[in-house]
Amino acid sequence: MTEFSIQIEGLSERLDEADGLNAAQADISRKRETEVVKLRKDMELLNVQHESAEASLRKRHQDAINELSDQVEHLGRAKSK
Repeated sequence: MTEFSIQIEGLSERLDEADGLNAAQADISRKRETEVVKLRKDMELLNVQHESAEASLRKRHQDAINELSDQVEHLGRAKSK
């Protein structure tokens, strides 16, 4: 083989290795992107659940305040009689 042929063969091997590395990196990138999409969806779902729980707690709190206010008003009327 001539030196030129050896260099071409070496470059061809390096190119094949680089191509393999690029494919592996692309696969890793796709997997990470899939994971990020899943995490975003999970986060959105948790956010919706949190907002729903917060609204429920606020309603229960307001209902309790209204009930206590009614009791205080009723006791005030009973006391003034």
